[in-house]
Amino acid sequence: GVIMNWITPFAGMFIGWITNVIALEMLFLPKAPMYLLGFRLPFTPGLVPQNKTKIVKTASKNISSIVIDSLANGSKEKAFSLFNKILDKYWVTSIFVPEFKRQDIYDKMVTSVAQDKDTQKVIHSILQDQMEEYDANHFEDTVRKLAKESLRGIKVLGGIVGGLVGILTMYIGAL
Repeated sequence: GVIMNWITPFAGMFIGWITNVIALEMLFLPKAPMYLLGFRLPFTPGLVPQNKTKIVKTASKNISSIVIDSLANGSKEKAFSLFNKILDKYWVTSIFVPEFKRQDIYDKMVTSVAQDKDTQKVIHSILQDQMEEYDANHFEDTVRKLAKESLRGIKVLGGIVGGLVGILTMYIGAL
């Protein structure tokens, strides 16, 4: 009687925990489609491998927009400092391009980048190409390391919610 009643909350905890574990793993696994009797199983490959192209395209577009906006409106001092370091790599520019002219060249360049759609497309394309080269396994490892505590918390929360549902079910059954 009493012991059997308490199985329900523990079963609920296990089911809640394992469901969240499976759901989180399905973000990255499996890496390739799986087939059964010639039919592709749903949710294979996992969410990230299946949508890598969309993720890369969206992320590279957002990052390039942020970089372009940052050049035009944000950290001008840092960007101008970088611009000067690049110019100073070459002795000719370090000697023959005075400070006031550097600022003028930089301002024209930034305006061009901020306003020219073709330049923006090139920046986006460069970022997208680089991001496509990023290995999916390395991406997964990075996400797992960064979100380790959150992922653990999601799994634990699944167990807690499942246990609470089990206790509620136990009390409803006792009525």
